[in-house]
Amino acid sequence: MKKIYTLLTIAAFLFPIKGFGNYIISPYNYEWCGTSFPTYYVSANFSITETYIYGNSGFTKNQTSETLIITLPAGLEFKTSGTTASVTANVMSSPEVIIDSFKFNSSTQFTVWITTTSNNFDYNTIYFNKFEIRAIAPIENGIIRRGASPNNGTFKIDNSASIPGAQAFGTFSARTPYSYSSSIVDQLLTTTTINQFSINNPILRITINGTGYCGSKITQFRFSATGSDGTDSLRNISKAKVYYSTSPTFNNSTASLFGTADNPVSTNFIINGVYLTNVPTIYFFLCYDVPGDAYTDEDGNRLDASLTSFVINGVTITNMSTPSPAECRRIVPSAFYYSISSGNWTDNLWSVTQGGRRVIASPTGPALSILIPAP
Repeated sequence: MKKIYTLLTIAAFLFPIKGFGNYIISPYNYEWCGTSFPTYYVSANFSITETYIYGNSGFTKNQTSETLIITLPAGLEFKTSGTTASVTANVMSSPEVIIDSFKFNSSTQFTVWITTTSNNFDYNTIYFNKFEIRAIAPIENGIIRRGASPNNGTFKIDNSASIPGAQAFGTFSARTPYSYSSSIVDQLLTTTTINQFSINNPILRITINGTGYCGSKITQFRFSATGSDGTDSLRNISKAKVYYSTSPTFNNSTASLFGTADNPVSTNFIINGVYLTNVPTIYFFLCYDVPGDAYTDEDGNRLDASLTSFVINGVTITNMSTPSPAECRRIVPSAFYYSISSGNWTDNLWSVTQGGRRVIASPTGPALSILIPAP
């Protein structure tokens, strides 16, 4: 039966990961996106390198044909026959690490026999080359690692046969493709005002629901600043931004930026970006930056928006629930604080008027702080 894999294979990521000891691991990570198993094999290359070579640090000296056992979790397997997999060490005129041999014990485990000499003058690397791995069932973040005792072997790193333990030589996932099902738009924080001189003020939340995880891409949102109540003036918006998060509550410190539109010149504006699906439900937030000269009078201080459409996998979606939710947010004047001290920011020597009396607080929240040294 022919195997079909949907849309995507996410490429390997080869970023070094510092160990907790005197070594560094260069892992191989991969994700399959499909519904048929077993998947195709990928050829994995990974390595471990000494970063400190004195005493018994790094690859411990004076070891003779000691064993290092590498394992895969359930759901993954090695190709054990007809493979070109190998284990090597960096080649030098006087080798300090010698790979004696290796063999597959099963489809989820192999053993390497390693010898080290009495010298440890060089930063040595052990390379695991062209190990073919595939998924035989759905799996999330399965790691290739040194086996846990008693299946870890006897080869010592930092003078311990348990290192690097559960640290991953690679992480593998086999996930089902994402399929869009519905979306809904909410107006956020309508009872909370927005200050002048403020940024990342959430206006709309767009909840996009689906099934599965991988293989889909959201690339565009089209908005109208008119909304249900209407934005009174585009000069009240210095920048429009879209963030995304797995949390339904907006937090600028944890959300990721999707895209921006600087100084919108039309009530209809587009924000482009790229989000690759990896969860069934994801939240997008439209936020406005508000300039210092934004209108604050009741007849001109409204901020609002509606969602016209968004694009997923090249398809424009317009059937969102409540695309133009009721109500709006209003702008109020920013608070001003004047320094009446030449000391530190935290000295609490601040006034709400220039040369005025001291207030018992340092400036916090959306405020403009004006530093005027005390006479």
